[in-house]
Formats: sequence, structure tokens, C-alpha cells
Amino acid sequence: MPPEALDASLHIEGPSLGRPAECMPVLRALPQWFGIESANEAYAADIEELPTFVARLGEDVVGFVSVKQHFPVAAELHVLGVRPEHHRHGIGRHMLERVEAWLREQRVEYVQVKTRGPSQPDEGTNARAPST
Repeated sequence: MPPEALDASLHIEGPSLGRPAECMPVLRALPQWFGIESANEAYAADIEELPTFVARLGEDVVGFVSVKQHFPVAAELHVLGVRPEHHRHGIGRHMLERVEAWLREQRVEYVQVKTRGPSQPDEGTNARAPST
């Protein structure tokens, strides 16, 4: 899909609570990152309680980001995903721009996301921090 078409049809909703039914199909479509069912159940419980942004193309949920605020000035991108058939189309970037704008409104100064470090095997997931 060309970027201009994506911009016209992509809608980012949120933040709102209680969105696990919409978000869990995205996680289940990413078994290389989210293949442990007990962990997915914990994520579903978290998504129920956390501010969550949902990306839609038409009626289809194609991605989401849930945010956990640890302190008034610090937050974490707790769990996020984009359906694999929509990777590399800018959906994650659009979601993060919306999340960052909202966090600025909340006066959050620091945002973190936890991922694997360079010392851990990647196993093809591309979910690692860059080495410095």
C-alpha cells in the first residue's frame, strides 16, 4: 500500500481501556514474539487496565500500543504489535507519533521500551536494541 493511501485509511484510536479483545488477535499473529500463552494472558489482563491505542485500516485492527506510566514523568511502551502483513508500512511509526503526543500532553518526559540486548540471540525476531 502506498504511504499516501495508508495515511488516508489509517485511524489511530485511543487512549482507552478495556481493549484486549481487539489487541490479542494481533499478538497471536506474532508467535515468534508472543508465543507463550501464559504471557499472552498476562498481556490481556494488562491491556484491560492500561491506556491503549489501536490502529485500524477500515474496520480491521492492524496494530496497538499499551502504555504503562510508572511515575508522573516516566512511562513504558508496555506491549505493542503490528500484524505481520502490515509490517514496514509505517503503521508503527504513526502509532508511536500519536502515543508520544499524548504522553507530552501528560507531561511525561521519559519513555522506555524493553527489548533484547545485543548479547542475546535474535532468532530472527528483529526485536533487539541496537548495539552502540
